[in-house]
Parts: sequence; structure tokens; C-alpha cells
Amino acid sequence: MDSLTVEVSEQVVSRGVFHGTLPRRRRNRSSGRRRSNLCSRCGEPRDRGRLAYCRACHNEHMRETRPKHSELTDEQRRRANCRSYTNVMIRRGDIVKTPCACGSSEGLHARHRDYSNPFDVFFVCKACRTGVRHVAAA
Repeated sequence: MDSLTVEVSEQVVSRGVFHGTLPRRRRNRSSGRRRSNLCSRCGEPRDRGRLAYCRACHNEHMRETRPKHSELTDEQRRRANCRSYTNVMIRRGDIVKTPCACGSSEGLHARHRDYSNPFDVFFVCKACRTGVRHVAAA
């Protein structure tokens, strides 16, 4: 019985040293870590708050990576045009945002049933759109 205890205690001692072997946890933004006020791309001062790129670098990046309207497929172009027209109608007031089916009226997103009709939309909140429901604490 003593030999078992000795073996177990030796294993505990050999495995018990964890200093430096655990992964470092990421620090919170509130932990005092300061972010630089410089653009991550060009190193100039940022003019867009907490975003990584300055406006000029962001615009350049989007021009390089986003496909042009002429490069989209017919279906992608039809959907993009429908979404754009729907947003114009919402800004003009021709389409009024209605509450989500769950009753929420914050953070609504327009959803299309049929992309051939930009007026045929319904609105869903972010929680319903992503399928996440938070239960309120009692």
C-alpha cells in the first residue's frame, strides 16, 4: 500500500508543475491594454474611432477585395439591386419597419421572400435572424 502511495505521489509531483505550460489568456479591453491610434496598414493616425484602418486604407482595401457589380452573377446582381432598392424605399418612408415576430423592434433587418419584388419584405431582429434567444434571468 505504501508503494502505491509513493508512486501516486511521484506522479503528482512530476505532473504538478504547471508554471508556463498553460495557454495565455487574451486580455480584456478593460484590462488596461491600450490600442494604438495608428492605422494598421499605413501607420498614419486613424480617423475612424476604434476601427483598424483609416478611411483611405479602408476604401483602398474594399476596392481591392470587393467584386465589381459587373463581375457578379445574374442572381447576385438581381439580389443586390433588390436590397439596394428596398433600402432606398425604407429611407424614403415608403416601407415602414414593422416589429419582429417575437415583438422586438430593435436592430431590425429586412428579409426578402422573393427578390423579384423589393416591397415584399419582413423584418427580423438580430436574435431571431441568428437563431439565438437569450432567456431573461428570473
